[in-house]
Amino acid sequence: LGGLRFALIAVALLVTMRGASTLEYGRQVLGEVPALFYMAAGLAVWFGGKGRDSWWRLIGAGLLLGLSIVTKSQNLLVIAPALLIGWVANLIWYRSVPQRFFLVTGIVTAGVVALWQGYQVLYLGPSTWQENLTLLQTAASGAAFVFSTDLMLRSLGELLSLKVFLFMLPIFLAYGVLLALPRSRRGVMWGVILLLVGVNLVWYVTASIGWIRYAFPGLALTTLFAAALFDDLFGSIFWEWRAWGREIRSGITPEFPVYLALVGTVVLAALVLAPLSVTAKAIAAPPANASGAMAAWMDANVPQDALVETWEPEMGFLTDHNYHFPPAGLLDTGIGFVWREGAAPADTYQFVQENRPPYVLVGPFAKWVLLYDDALKAEDYGLLHSEGGYDLYAAGAPA
Repeated sequence: LGGLRFALIAVALLVTMRGASTLEYGRQVLGEVPALFYMAAGLAVWFGGKGRDSWWRLIGAGLLLGLSIVTKSQNLLVIAPALLIGWVANLIWYRSVPQRFFLVTGIVTAGVVALWQGYQVLYLGPSTWQENLTLLQTAASGAAFVFSTDLMLRSLGELLSLKVFLFMLPIFLAYGVLLALPRSRRGVMWGVILLLVGVNLVWYVTASIGWIRYAFPGLALTTLFAAALFDDLFGSIFWEWRAWGREIRSGITPEFPVYLALVGTVVLAALVLAPLSVTAKAIAAPPANASGAMAAWMDANVPQDALVETWEPEMGFLTDHNYHFPPAGLLDTGIGFVWREGAAPADTYQFVQENRPPYVLVGPFAKWVLLYDDALKAEDYGLLHSEGGYDLYAAGAPA
């Protein structure tokens, strides 16, 4: 899509922009960053070839886009509509690439997703696969298809906030529209990216629960529009620092485009350095490691074979204790309780009351949804130890 300067700007924005949070998501066991890798690789294969749309190139693009969906199922809501709308747009507006450009890529993408589902049926068995599918549908209805006016306003406010390109998202999206308008192969390429961004951000605002994480693919790809804007700005005025310096030393007043380039440089520096400073501060001066401290205390004081009830999944990685976690389906209930004023998870989850485990570990997540508050009050549990936001209760301990 561009030269080295374009690429460097895009990467700098992708890595530093707080709205996308690439560094944070990349450290977690989540699908956003690897799914973005597959998506970007698929676009690179798809758009390459200098106009020679070989079958192997289209198949390769479909395989990579399919892997993006398999890695992060949310991307199905982004890639599938974008491919369909792009195919229609090429028929009506662009007429610049053969139909197989979209059809072969789309069919292979769908095939990868179908093969993955088929593999799960064979490996897990039909009943377990059906249970997982039902769980996914339940989660989607509670987080991906909400359609709440209050959440729409909140989501829109997130996109127009300081942490998303310093309030400049509308400018970059508008430039993306300009890039996608020409009836050419290059216009088709930018049009596909614009559709991926647009579908994701429209869904994020209108239908999702409003977590900024759900806008990750759209915001990540928007860095390409931003990079193109700055690259075109600098390239179109043939800006060259040494020539400008000679003009200043000679007493010649620089031309207007030079000032425009200088403003662009300041803006770009702010877009990169301001969020980078926030991230650097968080890395250099992190908060106290409460989960690590609690894990160390439990290793020293709690028998590993004793049952510990908790809804803090990180503890399962940090120690080898015998944890019992609530079922995955309870997550949707928790989301509904916090975001949609629904029923509390504690109304339906009665494990502590019914089984009375020796220990209950209450951390930030359980406190967020008030999961164990009533159970700990009703049963004979006392606070045994606290570390940061983690509280360990033991049955029979003094209150």
